[in-house]
Amino acid sequence: MSSICTYYDADTNNILDIIPHELDDETKANISLFWQQPISQKILKALSTKGSMTITTLAQELGHSVSTIHENIKKLEQKKLISTEISYEKKKQRVITSHILFATKSPRFKESLSRFFQGLWINSKDTNDIISYLQKHSEKKHTAEQISAGTNIPIHRVEIALSNWDSIITRGVSQMNKEQPFIKEVTYQAKL
Repeated sequence: MSSICTYYDADTNNILDIIPHELDDETKANISLFWQQPISQKILKALSTKGSMTITTLAQELGHSVSTIHENIKKLEQKKLISTEISYEKKKQRVITSHILFATKSPRFKESLSRFFQGLWINSKDTNDIISYLQKHSEKKHTAEQISAGTNIPIHRVEIALSNWDSIITRGVSQMNKEQPFIKEVTYQAKL
């Protein structure tokens, strides 16, 4: 799991927050710098959504040449925002993994409004997309940030959709399943 999480506005793509806040200024500056570059931003988003990818798969998915992707990968790797390793599965190929998780987050007023009405309605599409994502990736546990990155649903909507399963109001009004289709675990760890 990535130890750095960058939240960005789903509408404008502007970076809203980088966690942990104690992260060194150079790393924060590098994240911001590469986020402003369209191809690097697409690479970082794709890696957050898919986890790890080969350069060829990434080039195909983003619609750029392998050489363009390779050039950007090299720069991102030099700044330690991603890493690459050689895989010999089927054939020799470079696999790229991001060290930073990028998750969408709506501006605070949208988030506040959504939380105010939490439990009074359900965004069925969000809920279905989240459940589908969890079922497709059932081999491991996911944080709300990872689900957000994997589904491109803003983090506050992921949190609301998941917490709606705990709401008596929502469960009484909706046609939701009687049992949660996922295992819920919340963990906390002291800051060092």
